[in-house]
Amino acid sequence: MKGRGSIVRRWLTAGLLAGAMATLFSGCAPSFTFGTPAKVDHLHRLRRGASTLSDVRSILGEPRGRGETRLPAGHRSLWLYDSGEFDGSNLRTRIRYLIIFLDGETYDGYLWFDIDTKYGESHGP
Repeated sequence: MKGRGSIVRRWLTAGLLAGAMATLFSGCAPSFTFGTPAKVDHLHRLRRGASTLSDVRSILGEPRGRGETRLPAGHRSLWLYDSGEFDGSNLRTRIRYLIIFLDGETYDGYLWFDIDTKYGESHGP
C-alpha cells in the first residue's frame, strides 16, 4: 500500500501543479514597457545652433543611448530617446524614437517617429 500512496501523491501533486499553472497563465498575455516617452512637445524650446547639451538634457532628460553619424553635412553626434510598450492581450506594439543631432556642443536638429502596430491588421496593398 505504501507504494500505491506515493504514486497517488505524485499524480495529485502533478495535477495540482498543472492546474495552478493553467490558472496562472490562462487569460494572461505578456505585456511590457521600456523607456520613458520622449517629450516631443518640448522640442520647440530648443534652438538650432544655440541650445547647448545642457539645454537639451534639461528639456528632454537624459538620453537612453548615444551614437554618431556621418552625413553629407558632416559628422554629427546623436542622442537617442526611445520608449515602447507591448500589450499582449490586445496584440498591439507601440515604439517611439527621438533622435537628437548635435554639432559639437550645440543642438542641430531632430528626427522622431512613432510606430503603432496592431497585429493582424493589414496595411497597404
